[in-house]
Amino acid sequence: MRTRRILHPPPATQPCRYCIDGYTPTGTHHLIGPYYLACPTCITNGVRDACPSCAGLALFPAESSLRSFSHHCADQGYRPVLCQGCYGLLGLIPIGDQTP
Repeated sequence: MRTRRILHPPPATQPCRYCIDGYTPTGTHHLIGPYYLACPTCITNGVRDACPSCAGLALFPAESSLRSFSHHCADQGYRPVLCQGCYGLLGLIPIGDQTP
């Protein structure tokens, strides 16, 4: 009788149970709707790197492109503040406010 060895990939290359392509569905915001965060489990396991600019704290709106999201924010009286590294959302500033 022969014995078979089954090799498993290392944990860093196994699919994550908590995310979709490296992003975790996190919640719903009253202005931006449903959003994602970079998956902290994948960052911890070394599957993906955290953004050096925001350390993986930026939000990613679920149902829009960057352009349509910017128009949506403007319609509500806000402008988005984006991370320079990953282009995720760091905050919303009222349009009348001149703070960068």
